[in-house]
Amino acid sequence: MLTSVEVRCPYCAALFELPVEATAEEQRFSHPCPDCGRPMLVVMDVDDDGVATATVESEGEP
Repeated sequence: MLTSVEVRCPYCAALFELPVEATAEEQRFSHPCPDCGRPMLVVMDVDDDGVATATVESEGEP
């Protein structure tokens, strides 16, 4: 099932919707910010009710 989560870029603070597959319990993937283009690490979790939450962090860039 495809859903979306709202995330904020750790570099430029842009807020955007990120489409994610909500069937896996946890996912980790790299995704570029649509505003500044810098890569961020997205960690997405799905709870028992199928609700997805995501956290983002920089990928080690200064």
